[in-house]
Amino acid sequence: MDENVRALVIEDDDDVRGLITAVLAGAGMQVRAVANGHAGIAAMPEHQPDLVVLDYGLPRMDGAEVARRIRAASAEVPILLLTAREDLVQDLPEGVTDALAKPFTVADLQRRAKALLHP
Repeated sequence: MDENVRALVIEDDDDVRGLITAVLAGAGMQVRAVANGHAGIAAMPEHQPDLVVLDYGLPRMDGAEVARRIRAASAEVPILLLTAREDLVQDLPEGVTDALAKPFTVADLQRRAKALLHP
C-alpha cells in the first residue's frame, strides 16, 4: 500500500490495537492509534486519516456512536468496524463502510483495508 495513506485505529484492547497498528504499518501506512472514541474523534482533524479502523465495543461511547460522529465531520473516510457481534457485520450501523467479525485474521484485515482504500 501507499506510505502516504494515513490510518486511524480506535481500539481499547492494547494487544488488539498493537496488532492492528503493526499490520497496517507493515503495509506501509502511517498509523495513529488511540484507546477510546473521544480520543479518536479528537484525532480526526489533525491526522486526517484515509481509513478508520474502529472497535465496536469501546467503553463510554460505542463504535456506532463514534462512527456517526466521524461521519458527520468527514463524509468521505471509510470506516471499518471490528466487532464480535455478528448482527452488526450483516446490518452495518449508520456511518460504517464495512465490518469485520472478531476474531479476524491478519489476512482478512489486510484484504478489507486494501479494498476500502482502493474500491
